[in-house]
Amino acid sequence: MAWIPCDTCLWEKGKVARIARRLMPTPSHPFNILLISGACLRVWAWVDANTETGRFQGVTTADLDFQAWLPGLADAWIEVGWLVVEDDGLVFPNFDRYNGNTSKARLNGAKRSAKFRRKQPPQQELSA
Repeated sequence: MAWIPCDTCLWEKGKVARIARRLMPTPSHPFNILLISGACLRVWAWVDANTETGRFQGVTTADLDFQAWLPGLADAWIEVGWLVVEDDGLVFPNFDRYNGNTSKARLNGAKRSAKFRRKQPPQQELSA
């Protein structure tokens, strides 16, 4: 089983709101924002499970929409800069920021460090 990192406030992000405005008749309705967020997570999981580099050869925008269960999502992702269409398939810019084994190890390391810092007693200042 693979995992992908998820921002706990994904539904509040500006790009998610832009996608909702493009695809939904009432984009500010909470259900629609959650629908868009869920579709994004579904696509990111699909991409993460099927590519190590963020380059998805032989895949089309129609394939992405099918995986998201949301027609038009790929075009909305292109509009916000989350997707680039090339002759031989799709490219997900900044894929390595959150996906792939290297980025996951980096994120886990950052979490461990933050947890360790929270457990440390406060440092006392030395007076001269």
